[in-house]
Amino acid sequence: MHFGFTNFHIFYRNFNYGAASPSVGSDILCNPDKVAEDPVLAFKTAIWFWTTPQYDKPSCHDVMVGRWSPSANDVALGRKPGFGQTINIINGYYECGASWGAEGQNRVNYYKDLSGSLNVSPGENLDCKNAIPYGVNLQIKDIPAIEESFDFPCCKSGCSASHRADS
Repeated sequence: MHFGFTNFHIFYRNFNYGAASPSVGSDILCNPDKVAEDPVLAFKTAIWFWTTPQYDKPSCHDVMVGRWSPSANDVALGRKPGFGQTINIINGYYECGASWGAEGQNRVNYYKDLSGSLNVSPGENLDCKNAIPYGVNLQIKDIPAIEESFDFPCCKSGCSASHRADS
């Protein structure tokens, strides 16, 4: 299993590590520790995560600059433009909908404090307590097909056991 080493989580097998590797110019799928060891690479992966749509999620950047408009399905699932949507993108399974609690509220409070310090409005839709997290409808059977699209064969055979895609 991979861990989120940067300011934004890039984890879960090939979903993020495999997709980010070409963009950040480093094979982090087979060498995920490089992200924790190299501060420049850590920021590259954070920026990649912030600006790149993931599978069925918009990018956080597009949400925060107003380039994302929720589809009818998003609206039905309680996903609205604003800071709460970025929580859903980054850590929704653990912090949105039925999982909403102190961690999500702490994020909102920190964001409001930072916005106040910068003398800017935090905007609307700051939380995701009524939103369905992304990935809830993702089927386990879909994961291999998604992973295969990244074409990084090393973690299927050449990585240490702790970094293998099937760990």
